[in-house]
Amino acid sequence: MGSCSYELVTHINQSFAITVENVPCGVSGVTCTKAVHIKVNQHRIDLVRGKAATVNNVTLTENVYSSNDIKIGRAGLFVVIYVPEYGMEVMWDEGTRVYVMLDRKHMGHVRGLCGNFNGRSDDEFASRTNSTESRPSVFGESWKLSDSCPNVVQDVPDENTSPCGTANGIPLAHREPWAKAKCHHHGGPRV
Repeated sequence: MGSCSYELVTHINQSFAITVENVPCGVSGVTCTKAVHIKVNQHRIDLVRGKAATVNNVTLTENVYSSNDIKIGRAGLFVVIYVPEYGMEVMWDEGTRVYVMLDRKHMGHVRGLCGNFNGRSDDEFASRTNSTESRPSVFGESWKLSDSCPNVVQDVPDENTSPCGTANGIPLAHREPWAKAKCHHHGGPRV
């Protein structure tokens, strides 16, 4: 995903929605999640990197919150949001990882970058228009919340691409030190 806001998961009846705001981090084109926004029932939860969480625009102390509807706390590196009514748990490391776990009752009733959760792998790249995309970049672009965001320049190379080779004609030389360190560390072949 590029630098933009994306629809991560939305229930088809609009009872909940999770969006993320990604920004560039580092020099290699990687993006980090700057913010996670959750709308559930009449609540809005905003998690912004480096700031205290808010629930309905009220700033929380220590990122801890508990009501009948929502529980917010920390587990190691992660901020964790649990919504018992929906069997929904969202975990964010305030960097590059956002995990969404849903109760099975939502199978086939959600959409977004996380897929449709219907148990079939052949249609997980369903775009906003419900067409199945073959390229990850096209799939990701379809879930952008704004058309004014820049497009992703390239797809992630497949697993057979050398980490020191090219992807779509673009050199991946910036990956060579990492690849050498990983291969040497594990005693694998030298790159």
